[in-house]
Amino acid sequence: MKKLSTRSLAAACCLSQLLAQGCSSSVKSVDGGRLLDASRRADAGQDAGQVVEAGAVCRLLPAEAHTAVDAGMQPQTDAGVPAPCPEETGCVVVPSYAALRAYSGDATALCVAQPRLCGRFERVDACVVDNGVCLEGLAGRRWQRALGSPLVLRLSYWETSDATIAVRAASMAARDLTGAVVEFDRIYEVYRSMPVYSGVTYRGGGLRRRCTPHAKVTAPAAASDTCLQVDQTSGFVPNTQLLVLRGSGYQMIAGEIWPDRNIAADRLCAYEAAPLGYVAAVGQDVVEVFDLLQGINPSGSAGHVNNVTIRGMLFDGNRACNGYTADWRYNTVGAVKGDVTFVDNTIIDTPSEALTICGGTWLNNHLRNLGGSFVHKSCGMSPPPTDRLEGNVIEGVNRLGDALMGHSEGAITLSANAGELVVRDNVFRDGCEGAFGLVNGDDTDILARGNVFERFARRIGYNARLTAASEKIDIDTGNTWTDVP
Repeated sequence: MKKLSTRSLAAACCLSQLLAQGCSSSVKSVDGGRLLDASRRADAGQDAGQVVEAGAVCRLLPAEAHTAVDAGMQPQTDAGVPAPCPEETGCVVVPSYAALRAYSGDATALCVAQPRLCGRFERVDACVVDNGVCLEGLAGRRWQRALGSPLVLRLSYWETSDATIAVRAASMAARDLTGAVVEFDRIYEVYRSMPVYSGVTYRGGGLRRRCTPHAKVTAPAAASDTCLQVDQTSGFVPNTQLLVLRGSGYQMIAGEIWPDRNIAADRLCAYEAAPLGYVAAVGQDVVEVFDLLQGINPSGSAGHVNNVTIRGMLFDGNRACNGYTADWRYNTVGAVKGDVTFVDNTIIDTPSEALTICGGTWLNNHLRNLGGSFVHKSCGMSPPPTDRLEGNVIEGVNRLGDALMGHSEGAITLSANAGELVVRDNVFRDGCEGAFGLVNGDDTDILARGNVFERFARRIGYNARLTAASEKIDIDTGNTWTDVP
């Protein structure tokens, strides 16, 4: 039997780690102590057979160490025993929201004494009923919670078993309150995005992506049909974005459907009986997709926000049960573009890229086990505003490798005209792709200083051009590179 060289043994061991730890397994093979990737994406200009040093791509933490560290980072999902309400004066004390709604007396102030719902409510002529800050009582009376200063809206104020409703209601209640703070008391598992509004601070607790419901198409559907026949509908919720999947890559999506309120046991029908607009085949998968965060501009559409702070939260992508799409466009932590301060947060286990950014400050965050990139800068304006990435720790990034379609070339990736990036004093470890993704002529003014890069497949993505002085791309000096070809 042929004796393997030390390099070959190391590469074989490295590959076994690679398969176990989450880097793309379908495209890698071992040859003479190196990893060969024979299916680089043509859209990124990647040549088949490009050679990558084995040790650079897959020295990842053992699974048990990863699990232990992540478990230590996660706050408790249960809020625990709630504290009793403080004593109140100058109001009629009622034991619950139900008692407030049933109150028929003449008092103009009621104080709810139920733990987690505690608060003073004052009778007002009008407010938008949301069952947390504004409640409706007998004869249409409106009772509005006194929020104090600063205006703190606690998620616990919303008495509902549906975490998604509480999260969305709290954020919507904050959007028209200058200087409002949305405060989480624990991690909330959700099935829709939390809208992020200008002028609001979000802090504490966190968001976890729920396990996507999953069904298979059981009968062919024509573009003119309004419903999909499926094998089951358990877990599906009206007015959520569902994708019908037909394969892999950018062509994986056959179409989408936003199910109507009437979900039968064997069919999902489109909202307001809209035609599907695509053909669905038997056996195709139907899954739920959404971003945990979605910036909402003043017109009410997805877009840029201003003066937003997100602090001390955990965002769990729950990739173990959300791995159907493998596409950068779906199931991200969020597109939060604009004047955003994102500080002291934790992001783990993403099934796609983590954050889409443009013009924010990303400070002292801890990210671990990312399926795609740490950040993708995409502004759609020239010149773009500056983003600052400082003091962050990123451990295990681009773990899906080329199995993730799009924006998978590096820990930091860029769209066209997406320069103006300052990267200082961060730690990047264990990347299955480049430290930086595609860096081309339109990606100008990128400065990296004081960073540590350890165990990456390469410094920059494929076909990167760093030769033109006018591009002002400076990432090679003033950083520490260890085991990075």
